[in-house]
Amino acid sequence: SDTTQFETTGSFPTMPESSSQFQYDIHTTASASLDEVDGKRYKNHSRLTSGTIAAFSIFLVLAGTIFVVPNLLTYPTSSISGSAVSTLRTIQSAQSVYISVNDSKRYGTLQELKNAELIDEALASGEQTGFKYSVSTSTLDNKPAFDITAEPIQRESGDRTFYTNEQGKIYYSEGNALGTRANPGVPVE
Repeated sequence: SDTTQFETTGSFPTMPESSSQFQYDIHTTASASLDEVDGKRYKNHSRLTSGTIAAFSIFLVLAGTIFVVPNLLTYPTSSISGSAVSTLRTIQSAQSVYISVNDSKRYGTLQELKNAELIDEALASGEQTGFKYSVSTSTLDNKPAFDITAEPIQRESGDRTFYTNEQGKIYYSEGNALGTRANPGVPVE
């Protein structure tokens, strides 16, 4: 591979008598790599110019802005929502143990689950991980039942409310609407 020097000043190229290289009289000198294939010389276009690198860098910054920043903005609320779902599962598990261990004909309230040492006092208060939890117990078709809702205490906790019952499926709803047995919302899983 040969390297040919070009020097330019804005005038037409001149061929010096003592050199086999082209000379242009300008302020800068640029090198172009030449490859020889089958006896012919071809300019090597595989070099990256500073303009190409700058354009690619701008593309990466814009792509990061479009795809990464929105995900970072939703990260805290999605992790808090994940904590709410985890807490609902904890209450569901406590309900299963409560009804089987106590030979009860019904599920327990948050306070009863705490008294049975199945949940801690913080959860028994009804507020944890930025959500307010409510448990109601009932009998449906002569079988014990429960409904649990979780709603954000503050806007920073997210826009979703959650609902579950003794069947184990967890649902969410957007906004302030709480799920019910008749209209539980969208399944989380």
